[in-house]
Amino acid sequence: MNSLPRYAPLISILALLVLVTIGGSALANNNSAPQVENQPATMSLDPTTPPASDQSASPTTATQESALPAPEPAPTQVPARQAPQPQPQAPPVPLNYQYYDDDWDDDSEDDWDDD
Repeated sequence: MNSLPRYAPLISILALLVLVTIGGSALANNNSAPQVENQPATMSLDPTTPPASDQSASPTTATQESALPAPEPAPTQVPARQAPQPQPQAPPVPLNYQYYDDDWDDDSEDDWDDD
């Protein structure tokens, strides 16, 4: 039983490693596909229709507006933006490491000035 206190830290570290592995595999759950509906999974950058909450919030105003003919707005011409000119990249800083040598002035015969 003298060896048990000697190896107790190693045994506890290995037990914690096993617990972390079991917890990680339980949280990862790589065995099943994610259950995501099709609608929230899609993303559109230019929505052509207003959100559904705006349509359901005002159904009476939509019927009143549809009775009156709305004039067609004139399409506005948006000038095309030019791409910015690419800026030249600065060259990377060279990685020149100077190794520390404290024996640069020694002739290896006497080491009285070494620290």
